[in-house]
Amino acid sequence: MEIHAVNGIAGLVPLLKPGNNQTPGVILVGSGTCPSCQTLHEEVKQATQPASFKLYAIDVDAYAEPALNIALRDILRPLGIEYLPSQILLPANGKPKVICKFNLPEIKQELAKLQNRVAV
Repeated sequence: MEIHAVNGIAGLVPLLKPGNNQTPGVILVGSGTCPSCQTLHEEVKQATQPASFKLYAIDVDAYAEPALNIALRDILRPLGIEYLPSQILLPANGKPKVICKFNLPEIKQELAKLQNRVAV
């Protein structure tokens, strides 16, 4: 499954709007220099193989410029993202849900719930 890079703040904001996604998705929030982020992202990618999810990734390192960093922080902090890696679950209809853990069993459970919402 392909992971799509989030194209800046302008690409992130529409993904986070409830009901704006036709297909459920997951935004993997991490850093290209964080080994734990890279490992978890690969594991989440494998966990979503049989499902019909759209995977996105946002590399916080690309937002190092102060203005971009503040803009990204102002979007992510209200969602509850406190540390990396984090995942933002995007239901096809509903509000995004954040998981700030390196807990693959819990992430898989949440992905299954997201998949079940689609099947209903």
